[in-house]
Parts: sequence; C-alpha cells; structure tokens
Amino acid sequence: MEKYVPLIKEKAAFKINKSQWENIVTLNNPDYMEDSLSNFQDLQESVADLGIHLTYEFSDIHDRSIMADNGWKISLGRGLDIFDRIEGKFNAADLDQEKRKCKACDITYLRI
Repeated sequence: MEKYVPLIKEKAAFKINKSQWENIVTLNNPDYMEDSLSNFQDLQESVADLGIHLTYEFSDIHDRSIMADNGWKISLGRGLDIFDRIEGKFNAADLDQEKRKCKACDITYLRI
C-alpha cells in the first residue's frame, strides 16, 4: 500500500484540472484481502480532499504499468517499488521526491 502514496502525492502536486481520476489495478494475496480493502478505502477517502477520485480493483495480472489518458503506456520493470529505503527518522527525502534515491530499473514509454 505504501508504494502508491508517493505516486498519488506527486500527481496531486502537478495536477492541472481541478479534479482527476485515478484507477489502481493491483494483485493481491487472498490472505490479505480484508486489510487491503480497508487500506484502499482509507487511501480513497484521504485523497478525495485533494480532488482525486481514486478507484481500485484487484486482478490476477501483475503488469506493472501505468496507462495515461493521453495515449501513453508507461511500463515499470520494478513496479512502483523504485525508491531506496529512506534512512533515518527525519529525512527531507520523505517530503521531497527529488531527494529520494532510486533503485536500478527499466522504465519504458510506449505510444499506444
């Protein structure tokens, strides 16, 4: 769940329209479904104040990609888990994505 929060925070900071729609499709282990549903509902409610209408669904396909509404598909080799762990209790990288170090990964942009 934590991997979605930085992405949504970044998108909220750069949104152009007053409101935007985001749909997350994710894989989930049935043993954790109850917790996942609760966490996604909490996330959904918290980003509503930012003008983000978040929907989510669970799928057996774990494609690791983002479909943009402008005709681009962004394939993430590592998924959203691209950031190194933040060191220390207080770190500026926790507030500013530009200060976070990334893990090595491939990101492919496809025009569809």
